[in-house]
Amino acid sequence: MTIPQFTKIWIEKNATGVSLASWTAYALISICWLTYGIVHNEKPIIVTYASWFVIETCIVIGVIKFG
Repeated sequence: MTIPQFTKIWIEKNATGVSLASWTAYALISICWLTYGIVHNEKPIIVTYASWFVIETCIVIGVIKFG
């Protein structure tokens, strides 16, 4: 789900049908998990959710830019 939408937005420059509200919520949830990982010094959680946050933020920016 994530990678096809990422490629649709950034390669095809088309964000129709992609929900800004959903991806913003996913990014906010990633921030919560990232904070949890930092507080508990859990490197796998930090790496995973930092990566997801970057991808989800790129999708949000793409939706705003091309939507």
